[in-house]
Amino acid sequence: FLNANNGAIAYIYPISNIEIDGKLDDWPAEMEIYKMQTVHYGDGLDGPEDGLASWRGGYDAASGHLYIAVTMTDDDYVKTPDDSHFTTHDFQVLYLDPLHSPEGGGVIAYEVDEHHRKIVEQEGLSFYPQVKDASFEQVELAIERVGNIVTYEWKIEIASPLKAGRMIGFDYGVFDKDTDQDHVMITWGSPGGEKFMNSNLIGDIVLLESNQAISSVEGTLEWQGEAGNDWPWTVRFSDTNNPNTFTNASIDSLGRYSLKLPPGTYKVTIPPSWRSGSWFEMDRIESTGDIPNLTVADGQTIKMDAIG
Repeated sequence: FLNANNGAIAYIYPISNIEIDGKLDDWPAEMEIYKMQTVHYGDGLDGPEDGLASWRGGYDAASGHLYIAVTMTDDDYVKTPDDSHFTTHDFQVLYLDPLHSPEGGGVIAYEVDEHHRKIVEQEGLSFYPQVKDASFEQVELAIERVGNIVTYEWKIEIASPLKAGRMIGFDYGVFDKDTDQDHVMITWGSPGGEKFMNSNLIGDIVLLESNQAISSVEGTLEWQGEAGNDWPWTVRFSDTNNPNTFTNASIDSLGRYSLKLPPGTYKVTIPPSWRSGSWFEMDRIESTGDIPNLTVADGQTIKMDAIG
């Protein structure tokens, strides 16, 4: 399985000439579609026609925009024009961390529906510059509903150059409110915690060149000690030419991990991990030595064991 900060990673390619109208007929037909099927909270979906959601993405380097399109099937679509409280209606949240720093950073959480827009906890998280400076002036959004299908089409201005190899923290949540049921939150990335509070709780988007191949990396963590709470939870692969370009691979109960990477040379480390209310830190367990750098080329499949 794949993982970034929180358990999800997507690869997107250049696109152009996209009109933000909620129709998606000008999007490339061959794009990969990423399903949202993780129940973050709530009792789950009512049936095959309720709450099914997916997204696709692309970027335009020339204009500096990220494009995200989300479609959702919803047989009971609840709107409350006069009540903005999140418990009363259907809405969606796009989580974004353009900085993507190894030290972590603020998450811009755009909460939207047809009648309400806000940046979640912007005042409370204003010590993060990118959250403080965020606004809907950087966003163009169209929402279109046809039958029981609702589409959210986003165009977001991203600071600094958009180019192949860049990684952007990203996640998405749909909040399904049926007339006779409390909210269900469905996300793309893994559940756990308030995503707007910590960039380690959201996934990643990797920008690739047109038709660029990516490589598969898999291996096993060899660790002194028993499996369980004393094990780290991720292995981090950081681009040696750009430390802000990194991806974490989740470790399963047997120490196995797998992920996909663009071509490059990566430093392999064991990062701090947050789970179940506590941190895993490297200094809690003595390491047996450094893990060698990894170099990958287009289309390779590499097996590499990490030893801690």
